[in-house]
Amino acid sequence: MNEFENVCFTDSIANKRAYLENFGVTRGLDNEYLNSISFSLLSEYWLHLQPGGPNTQFIKGANIDDIVTCYVFDRDLKYLLMGMIQDIEISLKQVCIAY
Repeated sequence: MNEFENVCFTDSIANKRAYLENFGVTRGLDNEYLNSISFSLLSEYWLHLQPGGPNTQFIKGANIDDIVTCYVFDRDLKYLLMGMIQDIEISLKQVCIAY
């Protein structure tokens, strides 16, 4: 098991911070999202900041706030799209019932 996988299976915020610091993230490590979001889920949003893959250096200037911004945008976009899809589904059902 590599270092990234070890951190994903731990609940220790200190281990998560240490991993990020070890690979070049120096700002935003006090972010509350590190406590509330799965590390493996959050890692999907930093792929563009760690071009070499897991266990490689982040690009210079990478910080947790950028990662969380991507996560929150994606989450909100999904909620918005699902609401729109539900509205379309209801409209289509009403049209089908009318005929």
